[in-house]
Amino acid sequence: MKQINIRRIDIIGYRTEQLYGEGYRGLFEVLNHEVFELGNTDILSYLNLSEGHIQDFCHFLMQDGYNNCIWLCKTERDLINSYLLEETDYIIDEYEIIDGIILSDLGEQGVLVAYRNITKR
Repeated sequence: MKQINIRRIDIIGYRTEQLYGEGYRGLFEVLNHEVFELGNTDILSYLNLSEGHIQDFCHFLMQDGYNNCIWLCKTERDLINSYLLEETDYIIDEYEIIDGIILSDLGEQGVLVAYRNITKR
């Protein structure tokens, strides 16, 4: 496997389960859905990874305890603006991740972070 771009992050981020769908956090499940079903190749580009190595990459991270991942926006305003939400229509949750691994960074539209532990604040 070629050199993979791994960047760690401590983040407090925001998300609404009404938009993203609660319960889908498994690393392999999410990456497969994002890349193969939604065609989000930005993940592959960000990590410098080819489609054929997603499973190997997931196993590599999971051996170190990174079993899950989540999309978060860096501010509540980013979440509202990026997804054209009405502030009163959605419950916005705040999460904290320490020592996460960035899988994709779309700026204001959010960051996909693999994590060992997550705290809902």
